[in-house]
Amino acid sequence: MKVLANFEDNHKIPTNSGIDNLLDGGVEKGTVTQIFGPPGSGKSNISLVLAVNVAKQGKKVVYVDTEGGISINRIKQIAGEDFPKIVNNLSLIHISEPTRHAQ
Repeated sequence: MKVLANFEDNHKIPTNSGIDNLLDGGVEKGTVTQIFGPPGSGKSNISLVLAVNVAKQGKKVVYVDTEGGISINRIKQIAGEDFPKIVNNLSLIHISEPTRHAQ
């Protein structure tokens, strides 16, 4: 069991946006952070930037897509010349919406 006193590394992951100022440097690692808003407000972009920034540090990332909207081209744009370096650290998972089967 981890206790709060053992969390010496309080590194934050930058979003490369103005949100970093609001979050005192970025999103805390090791936490679950909910990002919500209307369609087109940038939620997916912020999430992809976070995933790419973590992968650039050599860390493993799992990005779970529940809407089928992940674009490899967008990830390439965000990663730039680092794309070949991060591709092995970034796992993309698409999860379809659950459906109810008639009995």
